[in-house]
Amino acid sequence: MERSDIAGQFPFDLPSSQILQFRDTKELSKILPETIEIQLARFKLFA
Repeated sequence: MERSDIAGQFPFDLPSSQILQFRDTKELSKILPETIEIQLARFKLFA
């Protein structure tokens, strides 16, 4: 959650690479498969 009244980063903030912002389910279904594939690439599960 973003708060405009508090600036800076906090120890509990997620890195930007782990934050996925979307407006609706249509946009999420478009973004999610590629995002999952990128996150799992280090395990070499996809050819």
